[in-house]
Amino acid sequence: MRLPLFLASVAAAGLTALSAGAQEAAAPAEAGRYGAALERMLGEIGMGRCPEDVMGEALRAACTEQLPQLAPGLAGLGSVDSVSFVEAGEQPPHGRVEAWSVTFGVGHTMTWIVGGEQDGRFDILYPQG
Repeated sequence: MRLPLFLASVAAAGLTALSAGAQEAAAPAEAGRYGAALERMLGEIGMGRCPEDVMGEALRAACTEQLPQLAPGLAGLGSVDSVSFVEAGEQPPHGRVEAWSVTFGVGHTMTWIVGGEQDGRFDILYPQG
């Protein structure tokens, strides 16, 4: 299932997903920090809500604008069954960005990018590929 181009200030900033040339490689033993927030955002969006307590202003505005297309697509994938950390990198000026493999209830797995965290709120969230 193809979701519409997703949320964020990322598109406006012209950033791309964690490319080898643009990131600092994560240490092999490093664990992701944003998995719980990612799972929460995807679940909420699938239920037709943009959670303001974990979304920065820019991401929440993009979410609200795109919600009529996003909610049915995510809802159709089912609940989030698992999230697995893939890698992390730096995306100046937004800071840390993480890639996560997300498996949904229907068995579909996608890679999601989340980052731009400031005070517990994120400004970057989109599916890779």
